[in-house]
Amino acid sequence: MTASITLGGTSIFAFNSSSINAQAVQQGNFIFNVYYGGPNLTASILETTFVNAGAGDEVDRINSLGPIGGSVSYMIADKISLGVDANYTDVSISFTSQSVDTAGNSTLFNTKAGFRTIRVFPRFDYHFSNSDQFDGYFGVGAGFRNRTYYTESDDPDYDASSEGINPIAFRLAVGGTYYLMENFGINLELGLGGGGLLRGGLALQF
Repeated sequence: MTASITLGGTSIFAFNSSSINAQAVQQGNFIFNVYYGGPNLTASILETTFVNAGAGDEVDRINSLGPIGGSVSYMIADKISLGVDANYTDVSISFTSQSVDTAGNSTLFNTKAGFRTIRVFPRFDYHFSNSDQFDGYFGVGAGFRNRTYYTESDDPDYDASSEGINPIAFRLAVGGTYYLMENFGINLELGLGGGGLLRGGLALQF
């Protein structure tokens, strides 16, 4: 009887320990994410730069794409992953401006001005969850950024295309993935820099 009780107690303890230590991802897993982010606060910066500075008189439309991107990471330990994050953003405004044409007449011109940004950077994530369905993490990354400013205008004298002066991308984030199935889940991340204050998407892990 004593042996049976001891064996039963040992089995229960082992089960509980396994449940407590279980986590959705573990050493040796690859994690793939695709995501879309927002809000894109740089649209308001464009309005200030191109309109309030005197480049345009009336904003017709603000266009924003992204950040849209993806990441892949590898679990080098049960709590630590290393990976690469890449995303793309295109933000622009369309406005009318008054200028003088080649004949000396005052004319309204239509202009679209904006910038495109590409970011690629390695990132480190610490996975803190002990759940077999939810994977919570803290992340930090730094790497390459390329930003190109562009204009499309029917004003032949309007030219504001240039390269951005800051080539560095940086991101500090906290997020989590809830796995609906063993290998498929929904991801949500809150972060500063590197593409989107808030971004969400799909995750796969193998």
